[in-house]
Amino acid sequence: MRPVVSAMIGFPMRLAQFWVAAFVIAASAATAQPVTKVRFVQAHPNVAIGEEVFLYAVPKALGYFRAEGLDVEMTSASNGVAAGQFLQSGRAEFATIVAEGMLSMREQGATPLAFSSLKQHNGYSVGLLPGSPITSLADLSGKAVGFVSAGSGTAKILAESLRRIGIAPTFRSISVGGGPQIATALRSGAVDAVMLWDAVFGMLANQGLRLDHIELPIQDELAGMAMVTTEAYAASHPGVVAGFCRAFNKGLYFTRLNPEAAVRIFYKEFPTVRPADKDEATAVAEGVQVLKTWLSYAEKGVDLEARTGRLDPARWDFSAATFARLGDLKGTTSGSAAITNTFFEPCNDFDRAPIAAQASAASR
Repeated sequence: MRPVVSAMIGFPMRLAQFWVAAFVIAASAATAQPVTKVRFVQAHPNVAIGEEVFLYAVPKALGYFRAEGLDVEMTSASNGVAAGQFLQSGRAEFATIVAEGMLSMREQGATPLAFSSLKQHNGYSVGLLPGSPITSLADLSGKAVGFVSAGSGTAKILAESLRRIGIAPTFRSISVGGGPQIATALRSGAVDAVMLWDAVFGMLANQGLRLDHIELPIQDELAGMAMVTTEAYAASHPGVVAGFCRAFNKGLYFTRLNPEAAVRIFYKEFPTVRPADKDEATAVAEGVQVLKTWLSYAEKGVDLEARTGRLDPARWDFSAATFARLGDLKGTTSGSAAITNTFFEPCNDFDRAPIAAQASAASR
């Protein structure tokens, strides 16, 4: 389960001018062209700080969807399999799915197509208490490693990472869940290390537990989470696909420029996701911590002004081969055949100056 980080509602008066301008942009766009309704489903059940900030909250609030003639509805699925079922059954036009999940769908005869990369790096790493004697992957041999779920695929990735450096994967997998029990397990010595993802590490930092990290080089070779549609929809509605990803790329650019404003927008869009025991300033600051951690992996190596979303065929082929070797795929589908960069140019075809001006105005 992903951590839910939230805040009290409310925007300071100093942002009033910014919101008036955003309203004018959205209203103008709404009258400029007919509106097409589309649905996208995220592959996890709870709304939390992560991709939904720039995929939905920011572009909706700032009129980026309306500027493309889109009325976007976001919903959640219990997992990637369920998200894929939404997509293939026609109950959603777009879905966020990790590479191995999408490739599994194609092996079963479905036709999902990834058209924009959302994460350059899926964000998994090994976390350790400061001062731990474990300083490298090799040191994990024979140690107790905590996972949100002991039977998760992340244990397979850690095992593969050890095999790649010639170390037998003799670590013991321990389930630590996804909440405060993670810190308890580490501090009590029940586990020597934990393998978690970016947003959880951000949540732990907000709770006062800042961990040291050991990165897994294999994560720089595997394909990350992508925005996916179907082959049929991409062929029949290319303008909608391009408009949707152009809008959320604007949202990503705004978010990277001003994560605090993006978090405030997120909380305004999702007011029920808020802790009752924190004031607004604290909740926003903690949300920014989580978002920055998430972005540091998702946009790893991507310059702020660079165009975003290109899918790497080599990574997708490597993912297909790796997950087939690990037993998660049959090995009957090509990774690179599951993606397209046809939309990369139109997805990035927008003037960044007005977005930068909005981000700057939101700080005043």
